[in-house]
Amino acid sequence: MIKRLTSVGKPTVTATTVMPFAQRVQRIIDEEFPDGHRYYTKEVHLRTVGPEVIARLIGFWKQMPMDGEIELIGLGGAIGDVAEADSAFANRQYQHWLVFALRWG
Repeated sequence: MIKRLTSVGKPTVTATTVMPFAQRVQRIIDEEFPDGHRYYTKEVHLRTVGPEVIARLIGFWKQMPMDGEIELIGLGGAIGDVAEADSAFANRQYQHWLVFALRWG
């Protein structure tokens, strides 16, 4: 899956890592999206990422009308270790986040 996604266009950065949520994931795009621009962010929660999702992402990347990034974040199995009612974090049944963080202006 990663090889197919990174074969589209010329990625500025390609990285795979494991990181703590609060210290890194929540702040991962702060430096890349400074004040003074217009932003559009949309997030989708996915249980699985199948070939049809990858195909649609590749189609969008090839025609992406603005600057920004698309992030596919794998949450791993530990997210389900805590019941949803026991924390402020909802949608624990999903294993992936698909985040569109786009900018213009």
